[in-house]
Amino acid sequence: MSVNGCLLDKIGQGASDSGGYYSKLLQEYDAIILSSSLSDELSSISSQEAINVSIQPIQIIVASNAQQSHILASSHTVEESGPKVVVFTAKESVAESGISSSGVETVVLEKINLDSILDYCYNRGLCSVLLDLRGNVKDLEVLLRDGFEQKLLQKVIIEVLPEWSTKDERQIASMKWLESKHVKDLQSKQLGGSVLLEGYF
Repeated sequence: MSVNGCLLDKIGQGASDSGGYYSKLLQEYDAIILSSSLSDELSSISSQEAINVSIQPIQIIVASNAQQSHILASSHTVEESGPKVVVFTAKESVAESGISSSGVETVVLEKINLDSILDYCYNRGLCSVLLDLRGNVKDLEVLLRDGFEQKLLQKVIIEVLPEWSTKDERQIASMKWLESKHVKDLQSKQLGGSVLLEGYF
């Protein structure tokens, strides 16, 4: 977010480079949930840390319609060294689950929610999941709501960018469902050029 509290759709300079907070964060999680609007940037969403550069979180993308799921599954070739990509889509969108010729796995569900995605992760031994709110927030609004209502979210990390923004770049359609939440153990730290706020729900 900006220094005056507006939501921004970006991370700070150097945050995704080796030593940056985002690059280090990706090493800490088994999977990352991303907006489908970031599908063209998947290759760049990977940890650059030299210690375990081959270990990358599985990238989970939520596709809201059939056309979107087919585009995602067919337009990406997964390299052996790159992260695995899993596309979640609703039952009415495609006929069945499977793995495309490009190596992208499609998971078809009756209803997409955070609980079902976490069940998928748990059944595959993935214990920690990062929900990245960049991109089109509308893709992830249901998951965010589930996370708060079912108390599935445990930790929040906010980067404060050195910008004064005149308006929110990423307004969520309706946040009336969101109640105030007390954040415990709030800490601030600086890592490289990034100022971070971290706390727990």
